[in-house]
Amino acid sequence: MKKTKIFIIKMLMVAFVSVVSAQQTIDQKFSEFANVQTVESSFEMKEYVSIADKPFISAGRFYFQKPDSLKWEYLSPFNRGFLINGGKIFSWEEKDGKKEIKDISSNPAAKAVVLQLYAFISMDKTKISKSYKIEDFEDGITLFPLGDSKKQMISKINIFFRKDIAAVEQVEIISKTGDKSLISFFNTKINESLPQNVFDIDVK
Repeated sequence: MKKTKIFIIKMLMVAFVSVVSAQQTIDQKFSEFANVQTVESSFEMKEYVSIADKPFISAGRFYFQKPDSLKWEYLSPFNRGFLINGGKIFSWEEKDGKKEIKDISSNPAAKAVVLQLYAFISMDKTKISKSYKIEDFEDGITLFPLGDSKKQMISKINIFFRKDIAAVEQVEIISKTGDKSLISFFNTKINESLPQNVFDIDVK
């Protein structure tokens, strides 16, 4: 009986150390992003759905600058995107050579999606933790949605980090239906000067 108790205590201690160690690893990974002030990167998104034989592929680029600026734009096969600049959030879509711009700052659903992407790019652990449980793996982190699971379509999100710089290399979004989206980032530049007026948008 005494040996059994000792064994249980040892197992609990191992479990505790494992949790603490994992937490330190997660915190360390997030801390590497603390000094990132600007990011410029190209991306390719592949969306795999069960009703299609081939993935739907789109591509574009994004610009990020602390404390509150993000421009995410699709360049292929369409031209559209959104912009966060201070307290304002805009979306746009180009049709027949004209850019249609909308202020979506007061649209709760659109605002939530855009701000969530901002949290991922900035690697803001505090904001991410409000919506996801964070778990660690060797090459990155996995996010599990919190809240009402019946309303949540996402099963989990795997975020893979680059080893040479504080940047995201790939994001894998897996839905409960088995469909998934894979976003790969390349030509990433950290803490370099961004194009002038990149966060400006003509709303006239």
